[in-house]
Amino acid sequence: MFRRLLSLMFAACMLVSNAHAMRCGKALVSKGDHFIEVLNKCGEPTYREDYTELLVTRTHHKLVTLEVVKPIVTTDWVYNFGPHQFMRLVRFKNGVVRGILTLGAGYRKSGR
Repeated sequence: MFRRLLSLMFAACMLVSNAHAMRCGKALVSKGDHFIEVLNKCGEPTYREDYTELLVTRTHHKLVTLEVVKPIVTTDWVYNFGPHQFMRLVRFKNGVVRGILTLGAGYRKSGR
């Protein structure tokens, strides 16, 4: 019974879930915040990755099809709050928080 409960708890921890907000000390980060606000509240992320997505919009009018391609810069920041808390991924679209995901357990940062 204990082994099964332990397996279920482990599986639950491995799931990624959406969060509406993230706490950094006494500050709260939520959707709609600008990346400068997040940087001021939480500091530098442990990891960051930038990529560009292309949003293609097509409009049909009689015999003409108009296609507009708009680049959307997406940036993912990962915060590691240590081994006793979950890591968080903050996703920005064009510099604004669009999502906050809860990842697996954090880890102890190596000393320098």
